[in-house]
Amino acid sequence: MSLWHNRAGCPGRSCGQPSGKARRPSPAIRGSEETLNDGSPSSRSFRRRTSRIDIDPLLGQIIGGDYEIQAPLGGGGHADVFLAHQRSKEGRPVAIKVLAKTYLNLSEGDFQRARKGLQREGALLGHLKAPCFVRLYGVGELKDQRPYLALEYCEGDTLTELMAERGQLPVPVALEVAIQLGNGLKEMHDRDLVHRDLTPSNVVITVSESGQRGVKLVDFGTVSIRSDKPDRRRPGYDPDHPVGT
Repeated sequence: MSLWHNRAGCPGRSCGQPSGKARRPSPAIRGSEETLNDGSPSSRSFRRRTSRIDIDPLLGQIIGGDYEIQAPLGGGGHADVFLAHQRSKEGRPVAIKVLAKTYLNLSEGDFQRARKGLQREGALLGHLKAPCFVRLYGVGELKDQRPYLALEYCEGDTLTELMAERGQLPVPVALEVAIQLGNGLKEMHDRDLVHRDLTPSNVVITVSESGQRGVKLVDFGTVSIRSDKPDRRRPGYDPDHPVGT
């Protein structure tokens, strides 16, 4: 039995039971960190509030002939994220990550760099198989040439949130997190990939319908290909550069 399943002292809510607040979608499907109205960080959670994506014309549309956009989940400077239903899979929930509309107002060069960056993120996720990575269901492009990723819809809390609520994690739980992350990082390193942003806010504890808990490593926008020649401008190439920065 997993350490995440019906164990006293499990992180987040008590043994999989709600704490009175709705579970939050994983930041695996977010754009970037947002700020609350009072200026404090939101820990990358999807707290509903009025924003530019609340009135996005994508709402209600079907993209790629399969994904029906239902509601906004979050957004940032790089990408906007929407909840969608995949019609060909009996309406299963899917997270749609779309390049932010602000890039349409930038130079062609900046737009193409951002476009290729999101497409590259999708290509990376499509090759990674460890359970701690979100699944990629598909990729596509809108009529305005903005790319999108159709991703596994996850719910859970980041380690940042859990530690803020509960303090230090119990040793067995911390070990389980480390083991699952280690398996994923090994796969990345075997492929000569460096995540470059391994922080508590990019580690999400997910909860399945059965109450089973797992670990997801998210945000692949800064992944680099490992090189034998260090480049001081690219943290992650330098073997002496601290992990998580």
